[in-house]
Amino acid sequence: MATKWVWTNAHGPYPPNMVSGGQDSDGTLLYVGRANHAGDVLPAKVIPQKNAAYIAYGGEEVFVENFEVLCQKELIWDSASGGNIPPDAVVGGNTADGEPLYVGRAFHEGSQTIGKVQRSHGCCYIPYGGAEVSLPTYDVLCQPPPIGFIHGYLRNDQPSGYELSYGYPPVPTEPIQHHPSPPPKQECDELPPPSPSSSSSSSDDDDNEKTHSQTEFVFQDDLIGGCWQHCNVEGPFPTNMVRAGVDADGSVIFAGRAFHEGEMIPAKVIPSKNACYICFGGEEILKEDFEVLRQGDFVWEFAANGVVPEGAVKMGATVDGEPLYMGRALHCGTQTPGKVHSSHGCLYIPFEGAEISHAEYEVLCLK
Repeated sequence: MATKWVWTNAHGPYPPNMVSGGQDSDGTLLYVGRANHAGDVLPAKVIPQKNAAYIAYGGEEVFVENFEVLCQKELIWDSASGGNIPPDAVVGGNTADGEPLYVGRAFHEGSQTIGKVQRSHGCCYIPYGGAEVSLPTYDVLCQPPPIGFIHGYLRNDQPSGYELSYGYPPVPTEPIQHHPSPPPKQECDELPPPSPSSSSSSSDDDDNEKTHSQTEFVFQDDLIGGCWQHCNVEGPFPTNMVRAGVDADGSVIFAGRAFHEGEMIPAKVIPSKNACYICFGGEEILKEDFEVLRQGDFVWEFAANGVVPEGAVKMGATVDGEPLYMGRALHCGTQTPGKVHSSHGCLYIPFEGAEISHAEYEVLCLK
């Protein structure tokens, strides 16, 4: 589907179906735009609530009066860094010399700000606080893959969300023989079973959790190339964990999940703080043993009100069997992952001791 750019003015009117791309540090929604400036066509952050649009140019944040806004909704954000551009990236403009500029966004000082990715400079530039801020890690706006396809393969067995396997393995009737089918680069490091926790507990839930934590979890489809790996808050943490957000102090948050009260729940993992949190029963709960998601090829897609996009990754389930997906939202200067609970119509995130609900969020999906 071709992108649709619509001319408008800072004072409006603004067309419907604008593509949202983030939030300002005060929570105001930002939308994708582009504007002409000094011979360049530059991706812009558009803020209808403030009757404003800004571009990054020449080291400064520049206000623009007239610009275009992007109105196609069927787009995704793909993570990248160092000037790299994912396939099917949306071209948001070009320099006067003809170099393409792509629509990017990055997390900075409690905001998720739209800007320009310039391949030759190896970064994403965002307009923020009066300056042109350079960031090496960012998301890029991209066209989605054809419906029903992943990496060129027809997805004919996971029409309503891809499931990552979990649960207790059956007792084998014959000795298990390992036949490594995926390429070596896609395999997870095999770790020995974790030693029992030094703290003692007589609860059935704790016993179940220890048994579950010693199970290795892998994708059901080798094409995806990701896997789950058991971890403890004391580490060590594996390489190639899937990044899921940023905490208020800049600590990187990664995708995880943990077993609790009979449920497998998406979790936020913060290695720099030796912590993993889930939300359950209105509370943020620290988990000592958990799993981290590694090496997968994923994107984040916008959704709302309990809806999950096609290709959403099923990361767990409630005790009643309802699927749980990983989502994330901007909250109090953070980008925090949590669980999308479709029957509740929202995303729940663990934050400052509480379980916080968000009606709008992004969902972890297969690319």
